Amino acid sequence: MPVPSLITDLSTTAASNSPAGAESARGTIDDYLRAHASFIAQTRAGTSATTYTFSATGARIQGDFSNATLTNRAAFQASTSNDGSAVFAVPNGTSQVSGWYAFNNSNPTNAAYVAIDTAAGQTRLVSSVTGSGTALPLTVNVGTTGAEAARFDVSGNLLVGRTSITSYNSGAKGVTFNSLGQGIFESDYSSGPGITQNVFNAGANNANNIYFYRNNIASGVIVTNSSAQTSYAASSDYRLKNDPQPLTGSGAFIDALQPKTWTWDTSGQPGAGFIAHEVAAVSPSSVFGEKDAVNDDGSPKYQSMEYGSPEFIANIVAELQSLRARVAALEAA
Repeated sequence: MPVPSLITDLSTTAASNSPAGAESARGTIDDYLRAHASFIAQTRAGTSATTYTFSATGARIQGDFSNATLTNRAAFQASTSNDGSAVFAVPNGTSQVSGWYAFNNSNPTNAAYVAIDTAAGQTRLVSSVTGSGTALPLTVNVGTTGAEAARFDVSGNLLVGRTSITSYNSGAKGVTFNSLGQGIFESDYSSGPGITQNVFNAGANNANNIYFYRNNIASGVIVTNSSAQTSYAASSDYRLKNDPQPLTGSGAFIDALQPKTWTWDTSGQPGAGFIAHEVAAVSPSSVFGEKDAVNDDGSPKYQSMEYGSPEFIANIVAELQSLRARVAALEAA
């Protein structure tokens, strides 16, 4: 071949990098050696615009990436002084897929890996496996010690401040959002107020801080107004109600209730109010849960009730109105 002028003129076959046919190297050998030396220097310094292709199967780029002295490790670094460094991965041609993958095994056939890639119209951070590899959680580690702050476990649950899903009454502080969208919030209030609280700040405006829906129908909201008052408001729009009629039987409703006093098991403090299953016999909509129900582990699944339920308030108001009317009639007699 003639004396090469571009690095692409070179061949991966050694014998081809010499004069071809009857061409003599005499008189041009110096030019050949200089050209080849230039290409070697370009490759070492990275000044050639040529694309380098590794055609061998299983080719590797190796270097000292684990030296105990960090500055002695092989690294990617910008050639321009005082410039930042960024490593690019770009697709070929019309493809829109590229990324970086790190495996936990020298043989990536059966391994866990983490990937940053862009594919199928989305940019992804992926923790997955190949072959028979074992799936690993995707953790977020921050701080001077690299302590874990949050993780996605292998089932897709998001855990903050804890490393495994716990039951709702575990007492272990942290937050869990499971793959069904359900949330568990547990805080350590013993350490004092402030950041241990769960805060919903509406700013200076009126705000519906939390909406509640059932079967895609609004059922209530926790609302904060400009007077710094927070209320739970149940849905009461007339458009949700059919055939409204005056309430009757409020006296029988109130007479059937059984107010009680007691001592709380947990604190020993006195209490007053109602027993949930007794109220359920009068106002089922005011009570939640079943009498004597238990969780899967056999622990009690306690009933609860809403003392300010619409049915309670409506019957109390109706009875007060009835009493006022009777008092007014007696006073007028």
